[in-house]
Amino acid sequence: MKNIEKVFDGQISKVTPTVLSEINEGITLISHNDKVREENKVFIKSLFEKISKVKRIREEDFPFAVEITSCASGFLASIFNELLKSSLRHNNTMREDVVI
Repeated sequence: MKNIEKVFDGQISKVTPTVLSEINEGITLISHNDKVREENKVFIKSLFEKISKVKRIREEDFPFAVEITSCASGFLASIFNELLKSSLRHNNTMREDVVI
């Protein structure tokens, strides 16, 4: 937001929903600069609460928070998927179409 504030002197909100918001299960991270009016904060929050849980965080916490709420879950799902596939290769009784 600091880079945007160099060229824009208005209200700025940073919003990052997760892919799980597609099924109303995700988290949306929100941060506002000091110029965002309270009614606009409430409005933005109300929009994203329709598809996710909203967490207001400090802008400087975005890199870590995005990794935890977005990247980490996808990375862990990929690891578990590979573990499952490996297990199925060494199993004579379960089929992939039954488990996945």
